[in-house]
Amino acid sequence: MLELSHVTKRFGTRTVVDDVCLTVPDHSIFGFVGENGAGKTTTMKMILGLLRADAGEIRVDGEVVHFGKSRTNRLVGYLPDVPEFYGFLTAKEYLLLWG
Repeated sequence: MLELSHVTKRFGTRTVVDDVCLTVPDHSIFGFVGENGAGKTTTMKMILGLLRADAGEIRVDGEVVHFGKSRTNRLVGYLPDVPEFYGFLTAKEYLLLWG
Protein backbone atom coordinates (compact mmCIF):
# COMPACT_ATOMS: atom_id res chain seq x y z
CA MET A 1 0.00 0.00 0.00
CA LEU A 2 2.86 2.38 0.82
CA GLU A 3 6.40 2.32 -0.49
CA LEU A 4 9.20 4.79 0.16
CA SER A 5 12.34 4.23 -1.89
CA HIS A 6 15.48 6.16 -0.92
CA VAL A 7 13.51 9.23 0.20
CA THR A 8 15.54 12.20 1.39
CA LYS A 9 14.48 15.68 2.52
CA ARG A 10 16.72 18.62 3.35
CA PHE A 11 15.97 22.05 4.71
CA GLY A 12 18.95 24.12 3.61
CA THR A 13 22.07 22.21 4.59
CA ARG A 14 20.25 20.13 7.24
CA THR A 15 19.14 16.64 6.20
CA VAL A 16 16.01 15.75 8.17
CA VAL A 17 15.01 12.53 6.34
CA ASP A 18 17.94 10.53 5.00
CA ASP A 19 17.57 7.75 2.40
CA VAL A 20 14.45 6.18 3.96
CA CYS A 21 13.24 2.90 2.46
CA LEU A 22 10.14 1.18 3.82
CA THR A 23 7.15 -0.79 2.69
CA VAL A 24 3.77 -0.98 4.42
CA PRO A 25 1.64 -3.86 3.07
CA ASP A 26 -2.08 -3.74 2.32
CA HIS A 27 -4.48 -4.20 5.26
CA SER A 28 -1.94 -3.24 7.91
CA ILE A 29 -1.61 -0.53 10.53
CA PHE A 30 1.67 1.34 10.71
CA GLY A 31 2.81 4.09 13.05
CA PHE A 32 5.84 6.36 13.10
CA VAL A 33 7.47 6.43 16.51
CA GLY A 34 10.47 8.56 17.41
CA GLU A 35 11.72 11.51 19.34
CA ASN A 36 11.03 15.12 18.38
CA GLY A 37 12.94 16.12 15.27
CA ALA A 38 13.29 12.55 13.97
CA GLY A 39 11.46 13.40 10.70
CA LYS A 40 8.07 11.78 11.33
CA THR A 41 5.94 14.78 10.38
CA THR A 42 8.18 15.66 7.44
CA THR A 43 7.85 12.10 6.13
CA MET A 44 4.05 12.19 6.48
CA LYS A 45 3.89 15.52 4.63
CA MET A 46 5.90 14.02 1.77
CA ILE A 47 3.61 10.96 1.69
CA LEU A 48 0.64 13.33 1.41
CA GLY A 49 2.32 15.44 -1.30
CA LEU A 50 2.40 18.48 0.98
CA LEU A 51 6.22 18.63 0.86
CA ARG A 52 8.48 17.80 -2.07
CA ALA A 53 11.07 15.08 -1.46
CA ASP A 54 14.60 16.06 -2.50
CA ALA A 55 15.39 12.50 -3.58
CA GLY A 56 13.68 9.14 -3.91
CA GLU A 57 10.16 8.09 -4.75
CA ILE A 58 6.96 7.56 -2.77
CA ARG A 59 4.13 5.33 -3.98
CA VAL A 60 0.68 4.81 -2.49
CA ASP A 61 -1.16 1.79 -3.89
CA GLY A 62 1.29 1.77 -6.79
CA GLU A 63 0.72 5.43 -7.72
CA VAL A 64 3.59 7.90 -7.49
CA VAL A 65 2.96 10.76 -5.03
CA HIS A 66 3.36 14.21 -6.62
CA PHE A 67 3.90 17.40 -4.64
CA GLY A 68 0.78 19.56 -4.50
CA LYS A 69 -1.24 17.40 -6.89
CA SER A 70 -1.41 14.00 -5.28
CA ARG A 71 -4.40 11.88 -6.28
CA THR A 72 -3.18 9.32 -3.76
CA ASN A 73 -4.67 11.25 -0.83
CA ARG A 74 -8.00 9.59 -1.52
CA LEU A 75 -6.36 6.44 -0.09
CA VAL A 76 -4.65 7.95 2.97
CA GLY A 77 -6.03 9.10 6.31
CA TYR A 78 -3.98 11.61 8.30
CA LEU A 79 -4.76 13.72 11.34
CA PRO A 80 -2.02 16.23 12.23
CA ASP A 81 -1.54 17.38 15.80
CA VAL A 82 -1.15 21.00 14.62
CA PRO A 83 -3.27 21.97 11.59
CA GLU A 84 -1.49 23.99 8.92
CA PHE A 85 -2.88 25.75 5.85
CA TYR A 86 -1.20 25.07 2.51
CA GLY A 87 -1.40 27.93 0.02
CA PHE A 88 -1.55 25.64 -3.00
CA LEU A 89 -4.83 24.10 -1.76
CA THR A 90 -8.19 25.80 -2.09
CA ALA A 91 -10.36 25.92 1.04
CA LYS A 92 -12.51 23.12 -0.38
CA GLU A 93 -9.44 20.95 -1.20
CA TYR A 94 -8.09 21.55 2.32
CA LEU A 95 -11.36 20.44 3.95
CA LEU A 96 -11.61 17.40 1.68
CA LEU A 97 -8.04 16.39 2.55
CA TRP A 98 -8.63 16.45 6.32
CA GLY A 99 -12.22 15.17 6.05
